[in-house]
Amino acid sequence: MYRNPFNVLINIALNEFARVFYHPMTPVIVLLLSFLAVLNGAGGTAANFIGGPDEAGLYYCIGQTFMFTSIYGVVVAVFIGVMSVAEERRNHSLNIVLSKPVYRRDLLAGKFLGLNCYMLAIIVYSMLLAGLVLSLFYFTPTNPLDFLAKIVIYVIIAFCYTSITLAIALLISIIFRDLLISTTVAIAYIFMDGYVGWTWLLPGLRNFSPRSAMCNLYISSAANLQSTSLTVSQWFSANLLNLFFLAAAIVLICLVAMSVYTKGDNL
Repeated sequence: MYRNPFNVLINIALNEFARVFYHPMTPVIVLLLSFLAVLNGAGGTAANFIGGPDEAGLYYCIGQTFMFTSIYGVVVAVFIGVMSVAEERRNHSLNIVLSKPVYRRDLLAGKFLGLNCYMLAIIVYSMLLAGLVLSLFYFTPTNPLDFLAKIVIYVIIAFCYTSITLAIALLISIIFRDLLISTTVAIAYIFMDGYVGWTWLLPGLRNFSPRSAMCNLYISSAANLQSTSLTVSQWFSANLLNLFFLAAAIVLICLVAMSVYTKGDNL
């Protein structure tokens, strides 16, 4: 019987998305991001930092929203990535909902796709809510289309950041089969990349840090997103190559994870 790998991939992705979407922690994540978006949208941070509501304060506030969305998004991505592989090893839940054969590469690719869709939904929700609240309660942008385009760019950067973190989390969970060990390594990774920085341990890895790549896309000297004069075309012209290398890194990590995970036939 003909087996359509695309249909299998989509079914796995939908199943994984539904699993995390209906998880009891999802409402907590949404409420936290909603609270922070509304709080930041009130304009208190920018008013104290800049001196009053204006266009510069508006872009500063949406940048702050992007930063905490990225930080919390990375934490969520790490834990759902580690738990996804661990739960599948323990429960083999997809063996029940899918017809065999289900190959390991399809399983991992489908999980990665489904979890990425979940993270994208969380990021889009947080950024759009913050943009709406900022426009209503803080300062209405003089160019709404440019403001919306900047939000789209922020979504792209945050999504790339969480996506590469998710790929690393899946790889960690595959290499360290024990849940406790993989969780410990994942937490250590968050701490090193997000708070300590790889330059403290290995200065040569600075340019290969996901957080450094995210910051370069956000506030690089060539294209600072907090600048009110920066256009979307200018940002893409300055960062197209960086986006390409970041996407290539995500694909490479996924291929490494698949090569490790596919040591076996079908599930």
